[in-house]
Amino acid sequence: DALWLAMQTSNRRLVDVTNKLLLLAQAEHGDAHTHLECVDLAAVALRSVEQLAALADRRHIDLGLDAPPQMASAVVRAQPALLDALVSNLLDNALRYTQEGGRVTLGVRSGDAGIVLTVEDDGPGIPAEVMERVFERFYRVSQDTEGTGLGLAIVQEIARAFGATVRLTASPHGPHGLLVTVHF
Repeated sequence: DALWLAMQTSNRRLVDVTNKLLLLAQAEHGDAHTHLECVDLAAVALRSVEQLAALADRRHIDLGLDAPPQMASAVVRAQPALLDALVSNLLDNALRYTQEGGRVTLGVRSGDAGIVLTVEDDGPGIPAEVMERVFERFYRVSQDTEGTGLGLAIVQEIARAFGATVRLTASPHGPHGLLVTVHF
């Protein structure tokens, strides 16, 4: 039984890494920035929160969406599947690194300078000295959590393909935590 469980776990990890590498290749492909369409970022955000709600519940994490109801103007130029991947990778990362009983908030807002997606958590944060390294493939801040070390590399490549920028800063709402801002 133990061997069977180990094989299942190993197989699941292999499938996860393979899927993420395929996603990364898709984001890096020359076409990624040419076949863009208008996509409602608020709807993508809501769908991602709904898809990851069960994971948040299992970890007793308060997962919220901060998107004003008048966000009909939160339309960005993107490839729908890649935009889904960008949002879900950011949320999955936040949920993975936030401790039980923590908080993760996904935000969408529109302003004069464009549309902004934020993911804020009250997890351990990322030390300033490795803040840039987290975008490297296979780099992981902590070895204590499951993961491929590809999530933020994928996010950055997808953002580049859409002409967006990704910025990581310490959460402004506490002694710990991370705020990820994607500016479209």
